[in-house]
Amino acid sequence: MRNRVIDILKNTSGISDWKVLSTRTESTELFFVHKDLETVRSTDTTDVKVSVYVSHDDALGEATFSVYASYDDAKIAEEIEKAKKKAGIISNQPYSIPENEKGDYVSSSNFVNYEPHVLASLISKACFEADCVDGGSINALEIFVYRDEVFLTNSRGIDKTQVKYRAMVEAIPTFNGAESVELYEQYNFTEFDHALVTNEISRKMKEVKDRYEAKAPEGKLCESKGPHDKIIRKIKPAVVFCDGERTVYDAGVNLSGTVGFWQKAENGEQTEIRYAEQLDDSLELSTESAGQILQRDIYISNGETNFGMTKFVFHGFRYFEILGKAEDIWVYE
Repeated sequence: MRNRVIDILKNTSGISDWKVLSTRTESTELFFVHKDLETVRSTDTTDVKVSVYVSHDDALGEATFSVYASYDDAKIAEEIEKAKKKAGIISNQPYSIPENEKGDYVSSSNFVNYEPHVLASLISKACFEADCVDGGSINALEIFVYRDEVFLTNSRGIDKTQVKYRAMVEAIPTFNGAESVELYEQYNFTEFDHALVTNEISRKMKEVKDRYEAKAPEGKLCESKGPHDKIIRKIKPAVVFCDGERTVYDAGVNLSGTVGFWQKAENGEQTEIRYAEQLDDSLELSTESAGQILQRDIYISNGETNFGMTKFVFHGFRYFEILGKAEDIWVYE
């Protein structure tokens, strides 16, 4: 896939530079219910991202897209053309593209000393050694051992590979009594140390017991009166990008509010609005500041002309995109 993409990029006119980042991830996964091993799974996936650069009007535009295994050459070429068009309207200050570097690198990790399935088994044993609290148990345990091989190639002679290792433990420590208390634990590491893994899960087992034994503060529940939510202003958003499928808007400021619009569509047609505080360099919504959580509203037409606006939900956003039919669009803060 990576070589196919590179060949197509080399034969595409109108591009100043390009970059292909390919990550192959192999995983070994164990899933336990209590101490019973329920599922063993291995995966081998490849993620390919392509960045296209276009120099124009003393500026440098960049657009990035993902290439999926189902894409044939025609689809890849189509996505490159879309990215080229998008990069052509993005005006970043010009900057240098890295060039002429080659190398193969391996991140330091003692994971290389183990077969993946053996390491996953050792991690599970280290976790279950912490399952020794009276009244407590590890209700569920999931072990993930990963090997990532990253390939970076660009139009200026960059050709690098890096192999990285990582593991993740997800556990549900539980304490059972008159009521059951559960906690969620996620533990990530790149070096295996049996004692450190056991200590981390032990800490969570103690925490779940402490929470079970904790006494709720006593007090009287009283009514608290305050002003209700209300709209304080109406903002006309600016169009940032439109490609015929989606339109991206800028409200001009980060705010708490919603979007109102008129929907004239056929019965069953949908209008979707997605919200974010930031845009990335490709004018895509970035949900990084919201913990990768996508905020969205979906309106389904009944075939009549209706005004759409949420009444009981507010979003934190500056930018939003609309997919589907929408007219007379306003932001309500």
